[in-house]
Amino acid sequence: MKIALITDQHLGARENSTIILEHQRVFYDNVFFPYLIEHDIKVVVGLGDFWEKRKNTNNYIADQAKRMFFDRLKEHNIYHYMLVGNHDAPFKHTLFPNTPDTLLAEYDNIHVISYPQTISIDGFNVAMIPWICQENYDHCYEVIKNSPAITCMGHFEISGFKKYMNDYSIENTAISHANKILNKYNISDLKFESIEDIDAFIDEIDF
Repeated sequence: MKIALITDQHLGARENSTIILEHQRVFYDNVFFPYLIEHDIKVVVGLGDFWEKRKNTNNYIADQAKRMFFDRLKEHNIYHYMLVGNHDAPFKHTLFPNTPDTLLAEYDNIHVISYPQTISIDGFNVAMIPWICQENYDHCYEVIKNSPAITCMGHFEISGFKKYMNDYSIENTAISHANKILNKYNISDLKFESIEDIDAFIDEIDF
């Protein structure tokens, strides 16, 4: 089974710039959805930070996000796992409330992942880790260390790597058992062979 990965779309970037939004629309119209349709991909995993603004959401941006992304996923019967990133929640110590939960409850094909958990995609277990903060730190550690999954996808920082800046990062020894780590931060150049950089708009995994 093939799934598509997409991350850090940051809708509302550059102070809700409509110019940036139109570039994103072109990407969805000309690249992303044609690719999904051509390859019959029915599962999309978003690795966090769909939104840019943590503390407010522009109504026009929210409306256009639904029209050009979420409505089209629904139209094509595509299921969407959506991790909550640090830009998707207004507070630093908790992921609640968050923008995906607040704005996307109408979609029955969207599974917002606002707490760490193991999911099954076509029988393949994946540990899903949202942004790690004070409130969920222990729970994230528990899921990472005890999940039966050999693949972990997340929106978090790993202690000791060069983009490490968060008080609630994960120690790299805690994830050493995983065969593959798919994370939004660009840490693949540090020769930690189990970690892959998904710091791009789209990537594809074949399970």
